[in-house]
Amino acid sequence: MSLPWSGSDIVKAKAAYERAGIRGLRAEFPYRSDGSLCGLVQRCGFKKPVKGMRCTDWTEKELAILKKLFPKFGPDEVSKRTGRTPKAVAQKAKILEIKHEPSADGEPVFRDDNLAIIQTVVSASKCKPIEVNAVRSVFELAEAL
Repeated sequence: MSLPWSGSDIVKAKAAYERAGIRGLRAEFPYRSDGSLCGLVQRCGFKKPVKGMRCTDWTEKELAILKKLFPKFGPDEVSKRTGRTPKAVAQKAKILEIKHEPSADGEPVFRDDNLAIIQTVVSASKCKPIEVNAVRSVFELAEAL
């Protein structure tokens, strides 16, 4: 059972939040969970944006990105695309039982934006031409060059 917030706790929480954000809340109320602190921020409409913790549920778009990218690229890439922390991404993937298995399906390990850069470097060099999309690792790329 959760402990209800008293009026004096809410006043202290607002001051701590305005002074130091979520860290201030965590320091002032170490016995409260992040969910409890986040709920208070939302219910009371504290004005300073929450830094270091998002108080929103995952959107359908974010979940789609997680499901598509996490297995190949892991939490860092999903984090860049969703604005979530790598830790939050990894936790959500664990809850949804999505495993990070790079190159498990034989797809290239390079992101699409990196493929264009690699192709440019290869074409500008005096190396033999290669099909970059067929290269699955840095080691295969080095062998091809």
